[in-house]
This record gives sequence, C-alpha cells and structure tokens, in this order.
Amino acid sequence: MVLPEGDLVRAPGAVAVVVTAGMLAAACASAVGTVKPATSPPGSPADLVDQALNKVADLQQQADRKPLKNREGDRIPVNEDRVTLGLYVALSNRQSWPVLRQALTQAINAGDGTTLSEFTSGTPEARNFITGGELLAVDCVDKLFPTDLTAFRQLADRAKKVAPRFGSLVWLWLACTYWPAKTTRQPRALAADGAPPIVVIGTTRDSRTPYEWAQSLAGQLKSGVLLSYDGDGHTAYLLNNEKCIRQPVENYLINGQPPKAGTRCKQTLPKLGSKGRV
Repeated sequence: MVLPEGDLVRAPGAVAVVVTAGMLAAACASAVGTVKPATSPPGSPADLVDQALNKVADLQQQADRKPLKNREGDRIPVNEDRVTLGLYVALSNRQSWPVLRQALTQAINAGDGTTLSEFTSGTPEARNFITGGELLAVDCVDKLFPTDLTAFRQLADRAKKVAPRFGSLVWLWLACTYWPAKTTRQPRALAADGAPPIVVIGTTRDSRTPYEWAQSLAGQLKSGVLLSYDGDGHTAYLLNNEKCIRQPVENYLINGQPPKAGTRCKQTLPKLGSKGRV
C-alpha cells in the first residue's frame, strides 16, 4: 500500500498511531448496539455512543484492577491488555460484532471474560502478535518504527492521547524496535504513469487502513478511480455481499471497466434486536 504524504505517516511508528485512532471509529460504529433501549438516556445517537464507550472504558479499568474470569482452556486471567486486544481483533471484522456484543454483555454483567479472551487466542491474527508471527515480521519492515525504548514510550504516549481507549495497542509493535531486519524506505507518492485505470476501494470506517489513505492513493495515481464504501469493518469486497461493491469490482476485474468516478456504496445495516445488548 502507498501511504499518503505528510508528517504523520513519515514519523517512525506513526502508522500504529493511526491504526489505534481507527479502532475508536470502529468502536463508535458498533457501540450503539451495546446499549439497552430501555436504559438509554434521551438524546442523539452520539449520546448513546458515549454511554457505550464509557462502559467499555470502565470494563478496561475494572480488568486492570481485577482480571475477569476465564473459563477457556488456558485459564489465563483476562486483564486490561487482553480485553483491549480482544476488542481490537473483534472490531476489525463486522461479522464478529454480534459475538462481541455477547462477549461484552458477559464481561460487564457477570465479570466473565471468556468470550473476549477467545478473540485473543482463537484467530491467526491475534496469535501473530502474541507469538511474533509472519504478520509482525511484515509490519516491522514495511514501516519505520522507533529505534529505542525511550522513543517507543514517546510513541505510546502520543497514541494514548489520540485514542485513550486503544492507544495501548501500540505496544503490540514493540518488537519492531528490536527487529533484526530494518527498513530505511520512506512512504512516497506513486503516480503509475501510463497505467490503465486502477480501482482503489476505501471503507469510511475501516479501523486498519483509514479511508483517508484510499483517498490519498487514488489521488496520487494518474489513473486512480476511488470506489467508496460508506460502512464499517476492515476492507469491503470480500467481507460482505453488498451488490453496490461486488458488482463494480467484478465488472472491473472481469471486463476491465472501472466504476464511474465518485461511485459510493452505502452499507446496508442489519436490524438490531435486544439480544447481546448491555
């Protein structure tokens, strides 16, 4: 991926800060579904989001003081770090949100972090970060990171200010400070002169690759065409069956015809019942 220009992404480790900030957008998008209509205060949707996010923040603080129960096989207590990592993994995939709501219900109402813990150990991505797998190996040489612990602490402090609830996730990339293979390449603009139309898909509330990156890349490419998905989750094409995304992408891949410039697809929201709400 070609990152947008600017001081934010050129600074070592800054991409990690952007990702943690993106998690907040994903949390906001899913938060309303964690509040009972009967107990919701009057006000705008933003009021409901604030209430739900505050409940999550309280849960993180509670787990820091006293880890949640874990009935999973490893029986590892679910502390604040494990709660936050579980949220990180679950929020990236919108299909996981119904299970996430159930997990938060169990954690907040019964002090049971079992389902949240399963997010941290039951997915390849979570295991990659915990064990230092191939995903971490790619990240460490794909971006610039601080070269010493003091600089990394400064990065973590910055992330905490940008995203108080998820800033601690930056520590997942601490290993990159000591990674034996280093990169000196800076992000740069790419024009791809002479290329046929190149379709760039961006999701407006993508927690991993922010929509602004897609806008920047499409703008850099001489033949870039931005296809926007006004929705949630990491990536758009393979994770849902929205015709307004799948049809133009498949038409481009099969027939070589890009969508019209400015094409925008709005996510079809499922109807939320009361199950799994807090």
